[in-house]
Amino acid sequence: MGKLVVLLVVAGLVAAFWYGGGWLSHDARAPERPAAVPADAVWASADSAAGEWIECRPGMRAGIFACEIYDETGFRTHEGNYAFLRAPNAAPGAPAIRYREGDVIRAANGDLAPSGSHIEFSRDGRETRASFPVRSAPL
Repeated sequence: MGKLVVLLVVAGLVAAFWYGGGWLSHDARAPERPAAVPADAVWASADSAAGEWIECRPGMRAGIFACEIYDETGFRTHEGNYAFLRAPNAAPGAPAIRYREGDVIRAANGDLAPSGSHIEFSRDGRETRASFPVRSAPL
């Protein structure tokens, strides 16, 4: 009976790997960094199909970060301040960025939401400005 269970588990893992489904298919390797992307920016991707470069630096107030987001070609698409939604799961410092989902930056040590004014840049030279509620960092 024990050998059958082990065989079924191994077969399931092989099938998941073979068909590319589930957690075994996740591949978020960073492409080559474009020259316009700051050295401190990290590749942020929720899947292997797409991603973006995100750089967040400490802002003027504790727990507030000035972030810039670049597409895979190095074009800056967004800039603005972000704050943790809840107290971070690690010592205060730069967020351990994983990916962006809508307006929220998902980080290993907590989620960051927009705070204050933001700018979205388009390739045709237009800028779209948005204002979000100013958040106080819950540190």
